[in-house]
Amino acid sequence: DLLRLMSSLQVLLIFLPLYPSAAGDTVYAVSIFHYEEGVRTVYLALFVLLFLAGVLGVIFPWLKIHKGSRIISAVSLILGIGTVLVLALGRVPYAVVTAFLLLLLKAFLLCRCIKAEGR
Repeated sequence: DLLRLMSSLQVLLIFLPLYPSAAGDTVYAVSIFHYEEGVRTVYLALFVLLFLAGVLGVIFPWLKIHKGSRIISAVSLILGIGTVLVLALGRVPYAVVTAFLLLLLKAFLLCRCIKAEGR
C-alpha cells in the first residue's frame, strides 16, 4: 500500500542535499551529514522515527494487526506535521518544502484509504 510507504520515503530527507551550508559568501546545499552537529541530531531523530513508522506501517498489515496499523498511520501523520514544523523553525526552506509535499501526499492517500474503507 502506497500510504504505508510514504513515511519510509521521508528517508530521502536524509540523503538529498536540502540543507544550507555557508562557506564565505557562498551558500551550498548539503546533505544532513554535512550540516550543523546539534541540529543534525534532532533532524536525524525525526527522520528515523518517521522511517520506523513507515516500516511498522508496512509490517503491521502483513501480520494482520489492523488496530496497530491505524495507530501507526496516525502517529506517522503527527510525526510528519512535527517534522515540517521543526524544519520550518530551523529555517531550512528546501527541506520544509520537500517534507510538506510528502505530508500532503500522505494526507491525500490517507483520505483516499478512508473513503475506500467506508464503501
